[in-house]
Amino acid sequence: MNKNLVIICLVLGIFAILYFGWRSYSSKLRSVAESNIVALNDTIKHYQIEIDKQKLEVFEKNALILSQKDAIQAGLLDRDALRKINIEQASELTKIRALVSVIRDSVSHTGIVIKDTAWITPKYSILLPFSFSDSTKFINLKGYFNQSGKLIYSLKVPVNLDVYTGYKDKVLKTSIVTDNPYISIQDITTIKMDSPKIKKFGIGIFTGYGISSGGLSPVIGVGINYNIFTF
Repeated sequence: MNKNLVIICLVLGIFAILYFGWRSYSSKLRSVAESNIVALNDTIKHYQIEIDKQKLEVFEKNALILSQKDAIQAGLLDRDALRKINIEQASELTKIRALVSVIRDSVSHTGIVIKDTAWITPKYSILLPFSFSDSTKFINLKGYFNQSGKLIYSLKVPVNLDVYTGYKDKVLKTSIVTDNPYISIQDITTIKMDSPKIKKFGIGIFTGYGISSGGLSPVIGVGINYNIFTF
């Protein structure tokens, strides 16, 4: 084979590999960016369901399907976090941002209420110290005002969340269900890692022995190949 022809083939092959590699990388970045924009613009759907006469709050949002590499490139997945928790290949990640908002008007207290009638409009005050509390299935509030008027309190809100990820009308969605009406889900980001399929066709440089009119001889060139086995 002519030496110059070999060099030309090598140059063309390298150029083809770089060009198609760049196109593939740019296409992936574009796809990730478009998916992120769609996800960010997709508002959370909120509705109620009833199971066994119990009302449940449901928060639903579309999920993303990305490869782990694309998720890391898009900043949706932390590579260092995966290393710290010893996970090589993540299958799914769900991030939840929630707000606990409690408004109650039935807090009880142990204080002594004093009515001051020295004013045109009577004024009321509570003698220190006194404690107060409010407890339901969903919250547990306890507090205490000491003799100096200093407030000490504790508030416990059980956070029970069931996270469901699955297909609904051929769209991957994530639904969060809770029985606590004081919990409001502000944002849901679900990424399902999709392992890329192995491509059978490709353009590459090959070397080996071939049979030509001159017999068996070493050959090198650029061509389209179909991979039967990969290693």
